[in-house]
Amino acid sequence: MAEFANKERGVRFTLPEKITVRNQLLFYSLIGESEGPDKYEGYWAAAKMLIEDWECKRLPETNVDLGKIEDPKITSIILWVGTQVLSYMANLGDVSKN
Repeated sequence: MAEFANKERGVRFTLPEKITVRNQLLFYSLIGESEGPDKYEGYWAAAKMLIEDWECKRLPETNVDLGKIEDPKITSIILWVGTQVLSYMANLGDVSKN
């Protein structure tokens, strides 16, 4: 498991270290469908399908109606999570240097 945490935003989650090609394609399909004004909402939707072990007091559930929430701190959480997951997916298979 790959773990991501941001104390300032009060969020922690994990992603699987191995992601099937089917799930990779689905992730990028969701990202591709959301180019333009819905870009970051698409990043969030795509990230949610991979997220495991979600912990966030301000946003305890990932499946919420974003049209009914007004808290700008939740916006910050969603932006951070979406970009972290996108970066993780873009670097799948890269061998880290020691």
